[in-house]
Amino acid sequence: MKLLLLKLFLIALIVTGFLYFVSRSYLQENAIRENGIPAAAVVTGAEGTGVVVNDNPRAKITLQVTAADRLPFEATRYCIVSELGASNFDFGVVHQVRIDPDDPTKIVFTEDICSEGSNGIISLTAVILVSVMVFMWNGWPFVRGSAFPTESGETTEEPQRGVPSRSPADRMEELNDLRTRGLITEDEYQEKRAGILEGL
Repeated sequence: MKLLLLKLFLIALIVTGFLYFVSRSYLQENAIRENGIPAAAVVTGAEGTGVVVNDNPRAKITLQVTAADRLPFEATRYCIVSELGASNFDFGVVHQVRIDPDDPTKIVFTEDICSEGSNGIISLTAVILVSVMVFMWNGWPFVRGSAFPTESGETTEEPQRGVPSRSPADRMEELNDLRTRGLITEDEYQEKRAGILEGL
């Protein structure tokens, strides 16, 4: 029961962090879109990151950004690009963007050309969140324990570290001693004895 509550607590903690992260990113993106400095961004490079979300690759887009009263600079965006929108990131394509006045490396496309910003973060983080929850529920080393029942109804216990396991001979000797002292019945003796022999 304690392990189940621990898992539920950790999952709730992760979900809360996920919601906070998404809402914070969404608000930051909207703030840049509304109050950011207008600029033009030329695509100078695009490469895959190895991450795929809903069959769409997440790409690293390199841009040459030019804004009024500012020297041109290079910026990078990570976008989840659909197959139909891939041509938007061909070399030399120009897009209108907004840049954060306090941090010019943070830019937002004014056009809906890729699932970036809040949409991309939600999709990517949701995939990671689900994966984390699945691995956690199935048992991570730091949450795996003896109180969680398996499908057979038995509990799974990790062996105690540093305590050597007893040999079959020692277990048989102890079992014989229990029978001699009358602490177990003959049926219990035969059942335990069969269990020890099966483990050989």
